[in-house]
Amino acid sequence: VFHLRDIRWERPRFLSKTFLAFATFNVIIYTLLAAEVLATNVADTTAEKKVRVKR
Repeated sequence: VFHLRDIRWERPRFLSKTFLAFATFNVIIYTLLAAEVLATNVADTTAEKKVRVKR
């Protein structure tokens, strides 16, 4: 049997890096979505409420 010393046979970590990037991207996107939903539902920024204030 032929042996090579000092050579690593570890699998590349490409999939774990890809998953980390995917998860980070989704966290950012869903955070922005939640901020938009909160801004439109919690804050008084709807067009109907702005029209009522102007009248």
